[in-house]
Amino acid sequence: MASHDAEDVDPIRTFSAEEKRRLTEQLQALTEAAHAGKYSNEGIRPELLCKLHRELFSGVRDHGGKLRCRGWGQEYLNFGPNRSSHRNDVLKETQALCEKGEVKARSIVSSKSAHDYELEALTFALKVARGLHQDSPIRRRQWSNRSPAA
Repeated sequence: MASHDAEDVDPIRTFSAEEKRRLTEQLQALTEAAHAGKYSNEGIRPELLCKLHRELFSGVRDHGGKLRCRGWGQEYLNFGPNRSSHRNDVLKETQALCEKGEVKARSIVSSKSAHDYELEALTFALKVARGLHQDSPIRRRQWSNRSPAA
């Protein structure tokens, strides 16, 4: 088993037992609200994503529901081997992802009777979440070919 030094711990992405409990409860509440149709008429927009993120992280992290932008937030975020887009590009890229998401969501809803409807919807939701938290494979390859000082 690998050991981790105290300086390896990321306080932003490390949660106490109480924070995990709170996140679990808030995720459950968001899931129930979504199933009840609370967000059905909102469309996939950055405002909705920020609202959901803010509600999920309420009382756990202050940055919940805020998009990094010029002058706010780290320039880049690293998630394992992945590097995010520059903070100045986050809103534009989130809007583009939401536009693509709207088209895909309409396609999924129109095929509700398909046997794999729920799997397709879940796969789509996970891809959106991943897309918002990391960059594309092309960008990852570009960054992996750069030296740390680049």
